[in-house]
Amino acid sequence: MTQPAKYDVVRSVEAEVLALLRRARRRTGERARTIDPALGPLGYQVLAHVRDQDGCSQAHVADALGMDKGSVSRQVQQLADLGLVVRAEDPADRRVCVVRLSDEGERRMQELGQERRSAYVAHFDDWTVEELTVLAEQLAKYNRTLEK
Repeated sequence: MTQPAKYDVVRSVEAEVLALLRRARRRTGERARTIDPALGPLGYQVLAHVRDQDGCSQAHVADALGMDKGSVSRQVQQLADLGLVVRAEDPADRRVCVVRLSDEGERRMQELGQERRSAYVAHFDDWTVEELTVLAEQLAKYNRTLEK
């Protein structure tokens, strides 16, 4: 493939990735409001990360999501005020605050997860298993490339 042709294809890939990211941002906001009308997209991202990690420190959240510690602290405070997370001292290091989903936070995230999975399955009704396999492999390859 010639450089100009590759450049055009890469621009097309970039456009599709940007469309995907815009859609993901919009969906993140929708999911946040489904959890609680007062919850914003950043709070939802923190909540989802804490769930994915089965609890973690606020510093870990900040590092993983590329947020400053003050923003994470404010988001965790809002999540605690909404009854979605609980905070506790890390027994190994009392200076560290570990954040975990509350029972209510876990319940709401499970409900949302079931809805989200059903929607994903519906989006791919017309796709074959082979097409989905190729998509998953290519997305994994792209993500590995971004990690370099």
